[in-house]
Amino acid sequence: MDKTLNGIIFDWGNVLGRFSHDEMRKKLAEHCPLTTEDIKRVLAGPMQKHESGALSPREFYAEVRRQLQITLSYEEFLPVWRSCIIGDNPAIADVLRQLDPSVPICILSNTDPVHWEAIGGLPVVQRFFKKQRIVRSYDPQVRARKPDQKIYNAAMSCIGIPPSQAHRALFIDDIAENCDAFRKIGGRAHQYNLRTDPITTLTAELRRLGAMQ
Repeated sequence: MDKTLNGIIFDWGNVLGRFSHDEMRKKLAEHCPLTTEDIKRVLAGPMQKHESGALSPREFYAEVRRQLQITLSYEEFLPVWRSCIIGDNPAIADVLRQLDPSVPICILSNTDPVHWEAIGGLPVVQRFFKKQRIVRSYDPQVRARKPDQKIYNAAMSCIGIPPSQAHRALFIDDIAENCDAFRKIGGRAHQYNLRTDPITTLTAELRRLGAMQ
């Protein structure tokens, strides 16, 4: 193993798991006068505030109800909002199972409390990630979203890597901007998207770094 690799940080969406905002927007469109494109545009700001902990789930719902003019109650809204969470990446469990157990791993996710209720119960999250090694953008001690350096520092901290040694961490994310931001603070990053990239591209990189058993 590369002796300088001391931890791996995994994004959840499109890396560990599957999601689709498009499907969720279609369901919201059934309960409001806006198109799915309008919903995407209108909710961009409130979603960022929700994910960064600036809005609680009920405050976020109130904002969605006001801006979209939806007729759903809070209890009816929750399953619609969670409907974008589809499930695990079917190929990722085999990869995680083959990782060198001496290398700590964590999850780093731009997410919100409503979505995490669904994500946190998925088999891959339950089986491979300890609760103390999950960093969410809305966590009180974080309250920042990728590509903010603060959230990267929080992820490295939970696997025992100080910011000054970011080169010892590998970050895996589906978005180029997030990977570039991690590289700018000295870390290593690999872009992988389960929708477009064969799982072999990820395993090849992990093997190259000696992170597989």
